[in-house]
Amino acid sequence: MPRKIKRVDTKRSKGAGRQPSAPVKQGFFSGISTDAIAIMMVVGVAVIAVSIFFLSSWVSRHQSAPKPTVTLGQVHSLAATGAGSKTWLTATRNGLYRSTDAGKTWQPTNVSGQEVTSVLSDPSRPDTLYITGNNILDKSVDGGQTWQKMSAQLPSLDISTAALDPSSPGRLYLFLVSNGLYRSPDLGATWEQVSTTLPSTTSTLAIDPLDPNTIYTGSSGGGVKLSTDGGKAWSDASKGILSLAVSSIVAAKGPPAYLIAVSDGNVYKSTDGAKTWALSDSGLVQAPISAVAISPSTGAILAVGDSGAVYVSSDSGGKWSASQG
Repeated sequence: MPRKIKRVDTKRSKGAGRQPSAPVKQGFFSGISTDAIAIMMVVGVAVIAVSIFFLSSWVSRHQSAPKPTVTLGQVHSLAATGAGSKTWLTATRNGLYRSTDAGKTWQPTNVSGQEVTSVLSDPSRPDTLYITGNNILDKSVDGGQTWQKMSAQLPSLDISTAALDPSSPGRLYLFLVSNGLYRSPDLGATWEQVSTTLPSTTSTLAIDPLDPNTIYTGSSGGGVKLSTDGGKAWSDASKGILSLAVSSIVAAKGPPAYLIAVSDGNVYKSTDGAKTWALSDSGLVQAPISAVAISPSTGAILAVGDSGAVYVSSDSGGKWSASQG
């Protein structure tokens, strides 16, 4: 008799044997609109681009900063000689320094170990220089290689600054700390007292190259002073300068005429005869600046700091760049 084969039902009941599915996790952006995501991406790219720009700018500025070989100490005055556009001298608390490679390197001169308050270059005589200090009033006719004492019938030789009249180089001005401003029409043969009202801390003088009766001074606490009558009367001319500590001033004939001043390490420019001043520091990456000068051979403005770093402006102080030697 044939055996009955029992059929096994392979069909499973609905849902039998299924594992419960895990809950679907929601993504970070799932609840944010497409427009919002696009805005976030644009902002992120912009932030990265700005960061890269400022980083590259910082690297470029610091790589271009001059690296002097000698720290000069406190610089009072700077002068470029007529012997060549690369020969400069600085008057410092430690003495007189010379550079023959446009400020790339500095060497002490034979005037060392004593404070030199100013160094002047005679615009009409290429190698004639003058230096001043406490009991110093010396002249050189060989670009600063040797110096000779100048005889001066003055009540004191404690000289804080000096200036030559560009329109009449024989006219020399000195400021005596205890006696005020003196003028000589004949390079020191005779002297006359001009003023006793300027601050005793006066540290810089500049004579206007277009008008010898216009004189500018700066001091450590009195800002810029202006005289339009040859030094008899003075008025304040510091508008726009944030600090009254003014250490250096030069007057350039242009055209147009302008002034450059150093105050508390910052460089300022005036184009209206010292009525107003504005910062002129584009490109100056290694402050502070101590002194400025005009190159007699190129007309460029030179700026130096206590570190010995030198900057040059060929556009009347609009833009500064590190001297390349």
